[in-house]
Amino acid sequence: MPRAKYACEECPGRGSLRHERDPHYREAQLGQRSFFLVMLALAVSAPLAFGAGNPTRADAHSSQWVARCGFARSPYGSLGVYIEKGSVSCGKGRRLIHRAFYEPGESVGTGSVRYPSGWVCGGQMGSYFCAKPLWHPGGHPKQYVAALACHMGSGPTRVRCPRRIERDIP
Repeated sequence: MPRAKYACEECPGRGSLRHERDPHYREAQLGQRSFFLVMLALAVSAPLAFGAGNPTRADAHSSQWVARCGFARSPYGSLGVYIEKGSVSCGKGRRLIHRAFYEPGESVGTGSVRYPSGWVCGGQMGSYFCAKPLWHPGGHPKQYVAALACHMGSGPTRVRCPRRIERDIP
């Protein structure tokens, strides 16, 4: 470790550099070492204290960013459309979300509606979806279209659609 370039006024004859036998030099070295050890302990323990070291079920899944492909109209305003899973064109995704608001279908009891084509659409509070099939042996739909409410309000409180959203990959 390089020596400090400060003279010790209380230790005459030591010159312009502190010496290892100088008690003030040793105190400074001890202070630096203890500070380093405390910072190291904090760096190691902080992630553990905030749960980064404890794997949860949510950590077991990875995620992927999905870009907005277009917009759909609803009675509540414009919706951003995101194709989250499957080979669904953007135009079809926009039509599915639009249909969920304007065309009747068979109610499946959870606020969702099933259409003759096999798509199930639903949602509320600005977050909507269409999935096909909704449940299959793997437990996840093979095709999934999401929609988020956006362009609501005006001025500084205006809500805009994000360009990309994050989806979980099971």
